[in-house]
Amino acid sequence: MSAVDRKHPVDVPTDLNSAERLRQQPSANGPVPDKEIFVVHASTMCEGSDPVRAFATRESAEAFAQMCRDHEEARPLPPGIDAPEHEWDRWTELDRTWEQTHPAAPLSRRESYDVLTLPFDPS
Repeated sequence: MSAVDRKHPVDVPTDLNSAERLRQQPSANGPVPDKEIFVVHASTMCEGSDPVRAFATRESAEAFAQMCRDHEEARPLPPGIDAPEHEWDRWTELDRTWEQTHPAAPLSRRESYDVLTLPFDPS
């Protein structure tokens, strides 16, 4: 088989060792590894989700996710729109500190922190 760009014909091998690759890859319908990992995802409705951290146990992952949720609940509320500038300056510092101490930093200000279970293949 050959592929042709505008100026030069290029020979592309037809067999890219697909049989060898198939032997190395586990079957999609094959046995599922007996181990699992638990990944905490930070999610927003409009931006999707990002993995934050993986854990060996569901309990550890759930505890971390709850710590993230609790930190979100503790976010300092901004002052009123017509508050004096010194209140806004103070709130900006508090908000920056809150963001830097977030357990999932830099993935703070998310709508949810969820645990996703994935099969773990140590090979």
